[in-house]
Amino acid sequence: MIISIANFKGGVGKSTVTHNLGFALARRGFGVLMVDMDAQANLTMSCNVGFSQLDVSVYELMAAKAGKGDKQLKPEDAIFRFGDVDLIPASILLARADLDFSGAVNRERLLARALKDVVGEYDIVLLDCPPNLGLVTQNALAISDMVLIPTTAEFLPVKGVDIFIQGVQDFVEEIENSDLAIGGIIINMLNKSRSLTWELVNLLKDGPLGELVFESMIPVNVAISEAQAQGQTVYDYNPESKGAKAFEALADEFLKRFTNEGVENGEKESVNH
Repeated sequence: MIISIANFKGGVGKSTVTHNLGFALARRGFGVLMVDMDAQANLTMSCNVGFSQLDVSVYELMAAKAGKGDKQLKPEDAIFRFGDVDLIPASILLARADLDFSGAVNRERLLARALKDVVGEYDIVLLDCPPNLGLVTQNALAISDMVLIPTTAEFLPVKGVDIFIQGVQDFVEEIENSDLAIGGIIINMLNKSRSLTWELVNLLKDGPLGELVFESMIPVNVAISEAQAQGQTVYDYNPESKGAKAFEALADEFLKRFTNEGVENGEKESVNH
């Protein structure tokens, strides 16, 4: 299953969700590929991969399919391996993708063509998208089975979820990816001490998108931020923290939603959308 982690609102923790959810799923026996699609490269840095280590990023893989750069590049040339989790990193070059790939044939399918020989090797592929609906995000949506939408329980991000979903649906009609589903809304960086927080959570849950909202919510937690600064997952940094337990719960809920029978005794089930 290929999943875009996306929202055109910045600062909602897309990279944090991708990173920790990816490793949580790997801890449950799934083979996971994470692809950093954002020029800010937050996911890449969260995995403790520095720009000086990059010879090939997702940009070069897409450029090869656009007829630019080294046409012999393969996904394996870009992959960093962390046990059961692999990463294809991002670079700042993605910031100019809309311009560089504007004349490419089927430019919304560059990523699909770049990854077609490798995605079948994984149970789950997570695409960490930039905060927009530009060409890079369009490439992610074109190859995806579903979209997961992180948001914070703040007024503007909550109001923006519905607008983002409409934008995704409009784009899907253009590229004819009728299989793309809105998989769910993940409430991230939850400040449980504020009454406004719960008003906005209830606004989402009681509205037309309510069935999409995950019950497992990720709280504001210092261990998550400190883990990122150390290039670690929250499970490695502080497995007993509220942040680690929240992401574990999110992973379990994800698997219960998108497997035939959920997860029993930690055994892997096939992932179906």
